[in-house]
Amino acid sequence: MSNKLNINLFHILVVAPLLIYLGLCKNCNEFIKKITLIFGITVLLYHTYEVYILMNKKKQENYTKEVITSNNIV
Repeated sequence: MSNKLNINLFHILVVAPLLIYLGLCKNCNEFIKKITLIFGITVLLYHTYEVYILMNKKKQENYTKEVITSNNIV
């Protein structure tokens, strides 16, 4: 896996849930809770989108290689 993918997965699996959990805790200031929750959701959505883009790019590269290889055989 690429380094970019590892970083994005780390943010999706560790950072975003931690921020969302902190945003939902009951012992915090209301303003801090809202900001942390919004930031956690934003981190989750952004890095999920980045993984989607990376996977589609890889899929497209594999398809392009397959087409080029099949055209060279014929």
